[in-house]
Amino acid sequence: MRAPPDPKGVSSTAFLVAYWRAEEAALREPLFADPYAAPLLLPSIGDRARALSEKFPMAAAGMRYRTRFFDDAVCAFHRAGGRQALILGSGLDTRPARLALEGLRWFECDGRETLEFKRSALSGALPSYPATLVAGDYREEKTIDALASAIDGKAPLFILWEGNTFYVEVRRMEELFDRLAARFSGIELAFDCPSQAVVEARTGDERLDAFSRFFREQGAPWVSGWPSVRDLLVARGFELDEGRTVADFAASLGFDDPAIKIWDGQYSLHIARRK
Repeated sequence: MRAPPDPKGVSSTAFLVAYWRAEEAALREPLFADPYAAPLLLPSIGDRARALSEKFPMAAAGMRYRTRFFDDAVCAFHRAGGRQALILGSGLDTRPARLALEGLRWFECDGRETLEFKRSALSGALPSYPATLVAGDYREEKTIDALASAIDGKAPLFILWEGNTFYVEVRRMEELFDRLAARFSGIELAFDCPSQAVVEARTGDERLDAFSRFFREQGAPWVSGWPSVRDLLVARGFELDEGRTVADFAASLGFDDPAIKIWDGQYSLHIARRK
């Protein structure tokens, strides 16, 4: 009997997000389907995820709508002829398997423990995980060099940067995008971003401010937000779309969701392009 995969080194946030993706199938109007999320879950995660959702309903709601936004974005890139996609800080993302976009080569970058856990946990459903896994910290130059050796630097590249901006200091972002711009052309970057007011817990909405403080108390403080992220990308030749708040995106899908309205313009979804 094969030993269960070791979750050591996998962030608790990655498990929470996977739990909420697995829950989506039970909803009356699911925004996406992820049949690969359930095998990734630890027995203990359900109670914690449900408690967090009850205390901060905008957490799971934000994840739901951003997931659909990014699914739509990578599918549009693929329809336009794009053939390679990179997920930075991929965590327990399963898009390479669940979207199954023909002809699209996927690359994932995260810590070795996280990638190995995911590959092992999904081995029953996916004997061969459909992405090239590059272990390392994407904030480090040696990791970007490893990605550059695997990815065609002259072909259009979709980069998904989901749930990461919160945790990366502006200085490290500047270094990251200088390195990416030097190695890849035709970048299409999809990312989500909180406002700086959320990061600093000064929105005036106690629900949002308490949510930000919660992560700080958990040892994972939020450090970067809008407009700092916008400014550093523009300075590096990226052209940004107008962006959409998660509430506006939910409304565009026909959902009047009280949980997502809690964000009240303080959390947005973006596409940035650099030729």
